[in-house]
Amino acid sequence: MEILEEDYFKATVFKKLAHILWRRWYRQGSFGQTLGLSTLKTADLAPLWGLLGVPSYEQAQKKSISVSLLDEALRCSRFRSTLEKLVETLEGKQLTTKKEVEEKEAAQYRAFVADLQRMAPVVAKHLTENECRQWCQWFKQQDDTVRWQPFLLVENAWKNIPTTITRIPFYAYTLCGNPHALDGQEVAGRLLRQTLYNAYEMVDTVSTDDEMAHLTGEQENIQEMTPTEKENNLLLRFNLVKDDTLNFVAIQGLIATNGAGDEHPLWQAAVDTKTAWQVSLKQILEMATIQPARGKAVVLVENAGVYSMLSDVYPTLPLVCTAGQFTYAVWMLLRKLVASGCTLYYSGDMDVMGLVMAQRLRDRFPKAVRYLAMNTEVYIAHALPRNDVYDEMTVKRLQCIKDCTLQPIADAIMKSGKVVYQEGIIESIIHEIKSALVCDGWKSIDKACVL
Repeated sequence: MEILEEDYFKATVFKKLAHILWRRWYRQGSFGQTLGLSTLKTADLAPLWGLLGVPSYEQAQKKSISVSLLDEALRCSRFRSTLEKLVETLEGKQLTTKKEVEEKEAAQYRAFVADLQRMAPVVAKHLTENECRQWCQWFKQQDDTVRWQPFLLVENAWKNIPTTITRIPFYAYTLCGNPHALDGQEVAGRLLRQTLYNAYEMVDTVSTDDEMAHLTGEQENIQEMTPTEKENNLLLRFNLVKDDTLNFVAIQGLIATNGAGDEHPLWQAAVDTKTAWQVSLKQILEMATIQPARGKAVVLVENAGVYSMLSDVYPTLPLVCTAGQFTYAVWMLLRKLVASGCTLYYSGDMDVMGLVMAQRLRDRFPKAVRYLAMNTEVYIAHALPRNDVYDEMTVKRLQCIKDCTLQPIADAIMKSGKVVYQEGIIESIIHEIKSALVCDGWKSIDKACVL
């Protein structure tokens, strides 16, 4: 008779007993000699006393039960079962020891690594032991028909690393016919990024931080990069970029040279025709250098409306619109401008997120960034009340502002709740732009362009 067919063994006391004994077997390879009843005190013990044949007048005196007597009682009962079978049935899994489990897992891991080295040797080479173990766990949970697919795809990707800048969707499509196969949230995409990262770390060359510092004249703080920026930088080192259709930045008054040192005609034409335009991430990455057509000062404005107004009035002004949160295209453009020795004059809203972005910019380029109309004098003169109630997260953001120019503004916002928007301080921005460009030598370069 099957144990589970009997309501008798559905009692809570037997389920608790089975779980305790299964854990004992896992740890020490046996059930032990006795089982303390205190571990079963929350369950009704009557079914257990019935199986063991313990009369009621002896039950109160019992502090423990003999494991061997329990096994004997099962064998002699109408169920003709054993304690091992009872435990396995109620726990729903076979009895096994920790040592057996570890030996089995070790054997599975060795087999996985051996197969990986045979089927995808480049992938195997560029995974750490800990990563290999994690992938082994994933591998064991997959169906036989799909478990090797991501490894083979990434192996093929490694054999076909592009020699020119290539968008990942097209790269993936040429490899397997699926443009999304190497997206960051896909299994193969995660595996590819792991191997790329490890491969770059293995290269015995200049470290990432030192290399970037060299490119930007030691003016960029690489540690301030966001995870997304670090991912984009990693992919770029292997000539891969995400789909950058919407990753662009509005600019004017900037010129660029290609890898051969020749001025790029499109950038020069935009300057010659006094045209403001949107440059894509790919176009930025393809340029060796980017700098102002005149001088070394570049004005950055957060607000698109303010950018458009300044562009209309001053079409030769070296100008960049960061448009709120900085995209990767913005960061790459700024990196190349700083590498060319430029000074970045930034103007943003004096509200919570405006200060956060200004702080991030100063953190990244501490020696190259200056502020335009972002000071306590302008704030006091133009601050407007808001009805917003700042939550804990907003307060924490303001408390993270440490720049000596921005911190007093952050303190004032926390106290008053008042903010300043760029649209309300146009005159102050223009006045400070004039001062910045005069210091940059514009007056002697082109008098007609002095604001």
